[in-house]
Amino acid sequence: MGKPSSLDKAIAKQKKEQKESAAWWACAAWIGSGIYLFARTPAASFFSVKALMFFLAGTFAASLTIGLAFYLVERSIAWLVMKLARSQDGKVVALVSVIAQVLRIVEVGVAYLVARLAFNAMP
Repeated sequence: MGKPSSLDKAIAKQKKEQKESAAWWACAAWIGSGIYLFARTPAASFFSVKALMFFLAGTFAASLTIGLAFYLVERSIAWLVMKLARSQDGKVVALVSVIAQVLRIVEVGVAYLVARLAFNAMP
């Protein structure tokens, strides 16, 4: 195998950025959801074992599961759109970008729903 081309390097960089973005959004949504859930529940305290477990373990788990799942969905949709369009012109790239942004919004919603489920399931 020869040296990776500049296109291969650009694709690898894009994949890394997408992976980091998906993990970051999952973490941010989990933490934001946790702050909201703990603040809106009078019986819950930010200074408790429940909060510690929710924020530490939950943020890691959300990043690993939700972030990874949405990264894989995003990459799969991008691959499918590129194959179906049979080109990589500006319109196709814009479509893939819009789909990625919609997936980020869905990711935040899913993270909130899972956070609420985990919050309610904790003793």
